[in-house]
Amino acid sequence: MIHSFTFRNFCSFEDETALSFVVGEQAPDTHAFFPGAHGRRLSKVMAVLGANASGKTNLLKAYAFLCWFVRESFGETEAYVPPLFESFAFTKDPSPDSEFAIEFEAEGALYRYRVRLDTKCVIEETFEWRPPEKVKFRYLLKRTLTSKERERYDIKTQDPNVPDQVVTGLARPNCSLVSALLHTGHGRTRHLAQLDREFRQVVCNVTFVGRRPISFSHFMHLDLTKRFKSNKGLMQDVACLLSPYDLGLAGLTLGEVRLAMDGQTEPRTFDVPLVIHNVDGAEYGHALPFESSGTQNMCRLLANCLPILHDGGMAVLDEFEADLHPRMVPELVNLFLNPGTNPGNAQLLFSCHATSVLQELDKTQVYLVEKDERCRSHGWRLDEVQGVRRDDNLYAKYMAGAYGAVPNL
Repeated sequence: MIHSFTFRNFCSFEDETALSFVVGEQAPDTHAFFPGAHGRRLSKVMAVLGANASGKTNLLKAYAFLCWFVRESFGETEAYVPPLFESFAFTKDPSPDSEFAIEFEAEGALYRYRVRLDTKCVIEETFEWRPPEKVKFRYLLKRTLTSKERERYDIKTQDPNVPDQVVTGLARPNCSLVSALLHTGHGRTRHLAQLDREFRQVVCNVTFVGRRPISFSHFMHLDLTKRFKSNKGLMQDVACLLSPYDLGLAGLTLGEVRLAMDGQTEPRTFDVPLVIHNVDGAEYGHALPFESSGTQNMCRLLANCLPILHDGGMAVLDEFEADLHPRMVPELVNLFLNPGTNPGNAQLLFSCHATSVLQELDKTQVYLVEKDERCRSHGWRLDEVQGVRRDDNLYAKYMAGAYGAVPNL
């Protein structure tokens, strides 16, 4: 469960930006919040709002980058390739360093991972933990660059299951040391397993280069078909939740569709989800790729979120309301707020333009993003704005421009 996430010098964000799910004692005693480690209270939901091009997607991209860097950078990056991220472009300093940090809890303990890097190499990387009965963090793994020319690091570890000689040999300058340990089989220790699990239980529709493009595979929902084949219960649960939304469907099943591809004379057969419609007492199966965009997006959102809601984790979703009616957005958010559908306290971080969602959220669950005249994005949680009352009409005041982060028209 995420407590906080901070970063600086990434995409349109130059200064340090912090996003925290930790709320104070004044937050209402509702199902929207739950008790976390060390006596903290956490929010289940955080909505990111702001004008177009304000930096909302970049905020989510920073989280996506950290997920990728910690788990995949060793396996997906060649040794000679520099770290793959975009620093703030509109600066006179051609190569300032960037920093990313996350604090999360697991089994009653707090963990903190931090990495500082530039466009050439990792400068510093630390992984710490704070046991339930302690007040200070202890480092588990730490590496510091001592010679950029020779790519040398000073490395310290407190984990007896990870030998120093192994760690030193895996310290590649362009990737996470944690990722190297995980990919080479040396990361199966208690604490590294917690870090791996935290980022593995994340569903995200953006990468560190932006929102995932719509490919042919995505358009045909081939990944969704594969998941439904291996988990028929998931398909039934998605269908059960889809049906009440007045989409004219009675269920989901799996079927085939034949398509002629470019340059091919013979059509190919693809397995796809079929939407079942009951019309005049007869059932008709219609391929999901040819349903409305709203039906397709709703189906994919539910298929991605339901496993997280069942097992716990984090959903990071950009343009959450894409192709959906505004009244459907609160229904999806309520899946995370309702303990009946979210028994594991899964968390949702999403960006959207459906400002009506403000009527469903507390001021501690709203994060605003705005860009200044120097093309720098800035973010703040709504309860940080002086004078915002809990009983304010957040929607009306936001639309009136009282909190900022609205288009300058």
